[in-house]
Amino acid sequence: MNPKVIKNKEITNNFKSILELKDTSNQITNQDKDEYKKIPSNLKLILEVQKVNQRDTQLDFIELAKQNNELIELNKKLNRKLDTTLEELNRLKKEREEKALRKEKEARPNRKRLPKRHDI
Repeated sequence: MNPKVIKNKEITNNFKSILELKDTSNQITNQDKDEYKKIPSNLKLILEVQKVNQRDTQLDFIELAKQNNELIELNKKLNRKLDTTLEELNRLKKEREEKALRKEKEARPNRKRLPKRHDI
């Protein structure tokens, strides 16, 4: 074969391979473009979910603050009840002690001493 024909075939083959590479490159870029289009839509979705989560978190904190306030009020009421109960208990203890002292005094007879006897 003629060297020019061989060289032309090589050039043609090279050109074909370049065209094939270009086609595959275009396909890849088209796929990439589709992927890049998907990314912003995914980012928008993520942002929307974050906004919803943020709002839910805010509402949860508000609810917790309300519950905390209610618990503080209940705690104050219980502390007042505890104070009155302790006062009542101390009063009852004191009354029992006084009653026990009175009984003890009443149980002891009042003994008068007899005068000393002189030996005869």
